[in-house]
Amino acid sequence: MERGISTDIAITIVWPPVRKTCKYALGGIHEGGCYMFTPWNPSPRAIQRVNDPYPIPTHCRYCGRHVMIAHHLNVFKRIHDNSRWPWLYHCWTCGARVNIHPGTDIPMGSLADKPTRRARASAHRYFDDVVRSRNLDRTDAYRWLASQLGISFNECHFGWFDTDMCNRAASICRSFK
Repeated sequence: MERGISTDIAITIVWPPVRKTCKYALGGIHEGGCYMFTPWNPSPRAIQRVNDPYPIPTHCRYCGRHVMIAHHLNVFKRIHDNSRWPWLYHCWTCGARVNIHPGTDIPMGSLADKPTRRARASAHRYFDDVVRSRNLDRTDAYRWLASQLGISFNECHFGWFDTDMCNRAASICRSFK
């Protein structure tokens, strides 16, 4: 699939007001004293920094409905988790969502429902504990985890994991500590 948004996605957003001191100043279109990129005008440099781009979702994997790009203010009524990039792919029908890499339109993984998001966060915490306690380089730690899971290094992204894979990763990391 080419970079960019599929033409069959219905996009509805309410653009948040842009402040003079823009937290999302990543370059791009000058707007109100702020240079901004959006998922519709992504940064070519930011796109190049994403090593393993996940395909852009067009339909929800849980309910089959269309997925839309949404701003954190529209979904959470605030900028969520001090995000550097307040955009995500969101299914308004079932609530599945996935964040977008800063400065791009590239999803950080697959759409996730609440149980999957919780499993990913939990597994990632166990992984981070292993990295810290063993003083490992993150790349080496991901190589180790990929070999333990029997997957390629390029597929070893928590955002790509389903609940079962998260549980396997958490179990491996717990036993390694």
